[in-house]
Amino acid sequence: MYQNIINAEETSKKTIQEVICQYFYFGKALEGRFNHWRKNNPKRTAQGLVNNSSTSDSNDNDSNSEGSSSGSEAEINVNIS
Repeated sequence: MYQNIINAEETSKKTIQEVICQYFYFGKALEGRFNHWRKNNPKRTAQGLVNNSSTSDSNDNDSNSEGSSSGSEAEINVNIS
């Protein structure tokens, strides 16, 4: 029983680390999108375009139950191994 608790805690730590990594890569993807839109737009417009594209990608991924890639150039999902 004690070993099961230890194993569960270790799994929890690994999961938390994975979540942190995913947020990091999510932020990097948003930064890349912002830099892309910022080339030809004012700052506020670029922020709005990033927000709109992030929301639309999020909605596309929610409607796709298998989670496969939408093929979009500006896709947020970044998987690491």
